[in-house]
Amino acid sequence: MAITGKEWKSIEAELKPKYTGSVFFECNGVEVSVVKMMIKENTLALVILVSDENKVTSFYRKTEKSLHTKKEQNRVVAVVGKKVAQTKLNVFSKDIDFSPIFKTFYTFKSQYRKIENLKLVSIGYKNQGELK
Repeated sequence: MAITGKEWKSIEAELKPKYTGSVFFECNGVEVSVVKMMIKENTLALVILVSDENKVTSFYRKTEKSLHTKKEQNRVVAVVGKKVAQTKLNVFSKDIDFSPIFKTFYTFKSQYRKIENLKLVSIGYKNQGELK
């Protein structure tokens, strides 16, 4: 069963305005903890902790970064052509990274709403004992 709108509002109330907070989920036997904590001086973020290291890609934030700047890509294309630049030189390839840090609640919510079979276990530190 998916998480309801009322549950998302209580999750937001726990994680968004406070300096600390935690929410615990379960998805296909994998326990997921979302904890609000300091990642730098004066910077708070939502940090994801997953019980199974093999399944982190579906719970972490995916980021893509181009290996070459647009200016470098255009230079190579002008010299060797677009087809050679794509196939042999991999000028347009991207570096894919998964980060356990969500800087805003809304980016966290938009990704986690799409996860199938995600169940809310508990909200807050006082209910932490419910996890196995």
